[in-house]
Amino acid sequence: MQRPIVSAVLSAGLIGCGGSEPQSPPAKSGQTAVGAPTATQTPTATARDSAARVADAANVLDSWSAVILPALVTAQARAGALQKGETDKAARLERKFYRQLKTVQRFRRDARERLGAESGTREAKAVGAAGDAWSEWAREIRTHPPAGDVSQAQKITDLGRTAVRRHQAAYEAVGRQPPPAFQRK
Repeated sequence: MQRPIVSAVLSAGLIGCGGSEPQSPPAKSGQTAVGAPTATQTPTATARDSAARVADAANVLDSWSAVILPALVTAQARAGALQKGETDKAARLERKFYRQLKTVQRFRRDARERLGAESGTREAKAVGAAGDAWSEWAREIRTHPPAGDVSQAQKITDLGRTAVRRHQAAYEAVGRQPPPAFQRK
């Protein structure tokens, strides 16, 4: 049901992302390479820690999906209102969309804060890359809206496609299916 929303918004040039891979902090005292058990950890404790780490990363992704999808619905509704000439409604929806983008723009920081202790893990790197991408997409829309500029609209679209791909890859890294709107065709 929601799959057309992501596709439609991407096609309309309202989505886009980018960003770089997160850097891993140096190991803290008493820790070894990422994911390797220390002398005080048992294999069972390590497996439990790994499961908790994956669950934390999946929860971050789920919380982001719960923000992104309504924002895309708002963007789509705004475009529809503009096509119908409903300028007051379009203006209200635009303000709502920009408020939603503020939240999306914080995903980069959100990933670092919520997964900081595990930032060197494969899961955290994938989630961090998705957060970077969504943040870049939201920042670009908020600071350089397309407003009839075809090249800017294409840039935003490209950023959105990158964000969706990284979002999908992050779900794969945590072993979960993304919400239907984000699933590959």
